[in-house]
Amino acid sequence: MMEELILLTQDGVTKLNKKVIIAICGKSSSGKTTLANDLYYYFKELGVKVHHMVSFTTRPPRAGEKEGLDYCFVSDDIFKVLQKNGSFIESTCFNGWYYGTGKFSALENHLNIGVFNPAGMESLAKMKDEFVIVPIYLKANCFTRLFRSIKREKKLTKEMLRRMVVDHYDFKDLSARLKPAFKIPPLVLDTKIPLDMVFLTVSRYCKLCLTKDSGDIFL
Repeated sequence: MMEELILLTQDGVTKLNKKVIIAICGKSSSGKTTLANDLYYYFKELGVKVHHMVSFTTRPPRAGEKEGLDYCFVSDDIFKVLQKNGSFIESTCFNGWYYGTGKFSALENHLNIGVFNPAGMESLAKMKDEFVIVPIYLKANCFTRLFRSIKREKKLTKEMLRRMVVDHYDFKDLSARLKPAFKIPPLVLDTKIPLDMVFLTVSRYCKLCLTKDSGDIFL
């Protein structure tokens, strides 16, 4: 039987005995990884047991990405073996590349924070009875995203423009698509929101998801 996880937050104490996944989704260069890292350190400083989930992907590393930290970069053959063996919580093909989240990536007695694409979020929603899912949709306008991409890769590339075009279609009406899929409609965050407000909003939203999932009231 799982031990109780005690979440210490600014608003009080939350207890649960089920794996929790904070699932962050957003278009390319919207700041998903940055948000995941910020939330990791925020909860860690509060004394919460928190874990950064690292997904597998077959796409090549982008500028600044590190093996085992941002993603586990594997070949198509290795990915298919893991997929066949049922090693993933969810796996999808997005923009021509495969992505998957290993079952071992979600730890017991921790807040597990991960980044997912739209198809991954929809797959994750099907497992809402096995995990407490805290779905977050991060929004950023195209100019902000393009500026970040150029700053990161030092130049404008065709791949950036391709990703933006593909994202336009893959993320179309995403909030409406995900709303009925989860027990609680996804939290929509704008990158313009001050970080301290993001922390407070996410903390309260986590409690709302826990309350909805368990039926108990978390203080």
